[in-house]
Amino acid sequence: MIRAQSVGDRSQSNKNSSASPIVMYQQWRSLLFVHWPIDADKLQPLIPSPLVVDQFDGKAWIGLVPFEMKNVRPKCLPPSPWLSTFAETNIRTYVRYNGSNPGVWFFSLDAANAVAVHIARTLFRLPYFKASMNLSVRDNVVSYCGERNDRSAWYEVEAAFHGDFYNAMPGTLDHFLAERYLLFTENNGRIYTGQVHHTPYPLFGASIKYCRQTLTNAAGINVDGDPPSVLYSPGVDVRISPIQYLTNAVR
Repeated sequence: MIRAQSVGDRSQSNKNSSASPIVMYQQWRSLLFVHWPIDADKLQPLIPSPLVVDQFDGKAWIGLVPFEMKNVRPKCLPPSPWLSTFAETNIRTYVRYNGSNPGVWFFSLDAANAVAVHIARTLFRLPYFKASMNLSVRDNVVSYCGERNDRSAWYEVEAAFHGDFYNAMPGTLDHFLAERYLLFTENNGRIYTGQVHHTPYPLFGASIKYCRQTLTNAAGINVDGDPPSVLYSPGVDVRISPIQYLTNAVR
């Protein structure tokens, strides 16, 4: 069993990566990190124990993160032209296990590839949904839109990024929201964990032009107003470790 490693509160390139086997390679490109603060008490009932909602300065955070997946492939195979590149968007918050082990909890992940959705649900036990999606980057403006195939949720967001890129410093909100190397998920009353490995994100400050969406509502979460935290990253190359059983869930 691979335990969730304490990648801690440090910005790092996964120094413990040699301890975890790699099963997949991916490239994450053109990421927009859109976040709203929310009371942790509103989220904790949606998260199974023993996971606890993580907070920064007394607030939990809900993220909408659209991006493009490129060159997705198993470790021993080349990228497949019908599977390796597609748009994805996730709705997420941040949790801890055993008081440490900071990671991501996904309420949903939408992907514009039916085969990838099936594989991710089966192998990684993640709540993926089939969707039609579009993404564009023009100069310093990024635009994303999508709708689930069952029309249960949709989104459209556009932002402009600016300035020079930087790496988030430990202890800052940007680091809290972006530099997460563990994920947690629940399936059939069991909690699983997985680890990703990549260098720290190159980040740009960004400002929202518009953000309209129902993805958070579909997860049972209401957010108000424009998101106060918006970051853009051109992306990172990622190595994926397998999902492993961690503990039983308690609701």
